[in-house]
Amino acid sequence: MKEVSIGWAMRRFHINVANFMFVCLYIHVGRGLYYGSFRLFKVWASGVVLLLLVIITAFTGYVLPWSQIAYWAAQVIRRIVTAIPLFGNDIAIWIWGGYAVGNITLKRFFRLHFLMPFVILGIFFLHLVFLHVRGSGNPLGLDRDCSLVRFHRFFTVKDLVGVSGGCCILIFMVGFYPYRLLDGGRFVPCDYIETPARIHPEWYFLFAYAILRSVPNKVGGIVLLLMSILILFVLPEIWCGKMEAFCFYPGCQILYWRWVFNFCVLTYVGRQGVDEPFVTAGEWGTIFYFLFFPAVGLMQRVEDTLSLHVPN
Repeated sequence: MKEVSIGWAMRRFHINVANFMFVCLYIHVGRGLYYGSFRLFKVWASGVVLLLLVIITAFTGYVLPWSQIAYWAAQVIRRIVTAIPLFGNDIAIWIWGGYAVGNITLKRFFRLHFLMPFVILGIFFLHLVFLHVRGSGNPLGLDRDCSLVRFHRFFTVKDLVGVSGGCCILIFMVGFYPYRLLDGGRFVPCDYIETPARIHPEWYFLFAYAILRSVPNKVGGIVLLLMSILILFVLPEIWCGKMEAFCFYPGCQILYWRWVFNFCVLTYVGRQGVDEPFVTAGEWGTIFYFLFFPAVGLMQRVEDTLSLHVPN
């Protein structure tokens, strides 16, 4: 930050763009769920892969400042990886470059953090190819040529308004509240001896962290942690409704917004200590998080049988 010209500005933009990207990603995934975009399996699957790659990139970048909270977060993840049966220790040594988190780990994470955006860019273009071959979805769930509109000028002007508004918010955050979303431990130098009283990841990982610690067993926590994202691959197989979008199913809408609220609760719980009532709230939140997917498929079948569709 101090070795290049306007390094302070570059760091501020880098931090806030990462946060802004996750906001956009979660909104995009939520919109895709609500309007039934998961029915386009190749588009949906490539999007979930992109989400996983962005999460990996963000975690490697989270460790790079080598601050107190970053170092001990890497230690926590390492201990979780070693809990994998049979190959846990080998995987941890291969990823971390040794038996403990150290300089080799930092170098590997730096290289990975640099190379991952190129992989993401390749999958992103593949995502666009699948999207344009099949055609994008729409809130009405229609798939007819007569309903098509030109992308330019209609959507370019609409998107420019949203992009301009987002850029204004980003510039405001960079200029006035650059570190508002960062944990205070990010500014404390790494100390190998003193363990922080409370360790938690960035806000965009908190829901997964709450799911991880809701299970006392390490292996069970790892399985649920992975399934919190991988379960999105299963959604196209669960949904087989006559209508494409949740917006035509009143019961599914209720379940969806309950799931969004539960996601926010898990994010809040993940930042709190391992105390009551947050432990119990995390356990129930985890149950509701995973029950949503079979429940919405069952609700869709019930509403199709009873013909309870409503207009958007």
